[in-house]
Amino acid sequence: MPDTHHSTDTHHSSISFIGPDQRVVFLKVDTEGNENHVLRGAMPYFAKNLIENAVVEITPGVPKFWEGAGTTPEEVVASFREVATYGYSLVSLHDWTICTTPDEIEKYIRKGWKGEREGGHIPGSKYFQQSDMWLSLNSVEGGGTNQLVEIVAKMKAASHKSPGD
Repeated sequence: MPDTHHSTDTHHSSISFIGPDQRVVFLKVDTEGNENHVLRGAMPYFAKNLIENAVVEITPGVPKFWEGAGTTPEEVVASFREVATYGYSLVSLHDWTICTTPDEIEKYIRKGWKGEREGGHIPGSKYFQQSDMWLSLNSVEGGGTNQLVEIVAKMKAASHKSPGD
């Protein structure tokens, strides 16, 4: 049985509780500002396309949140950019924006910083303080990016329905 002990040290260089070539169907990361440390530790798995989907909470509208974890906004963007170079797309669960390139991802995350400078999150605005970001492989078996676009369109439509619809 693998050791599943989780250390409070957020500066691990790898994910120690799964094997080096084990597939991960879904990874959820919400570590109160330490998300970049988890992404860095998971990077070998992203590089081998062993993580099929990951949802990572980020807080670009409150950069000081990351500073408390010893991370800069630039480091967070660099991590997301690197993940994208391995064939992953990003879907913002804030507004269902799909980003398929490192440049698109960086531009989208930086919008959150702009929102902070302009007063933070305003409901219905293009800026956000905090959002879950879904990272998904472009090469998902059976459809790739087109399948991702279809799934997001269905999720977006479902999120706008009334409970009785």
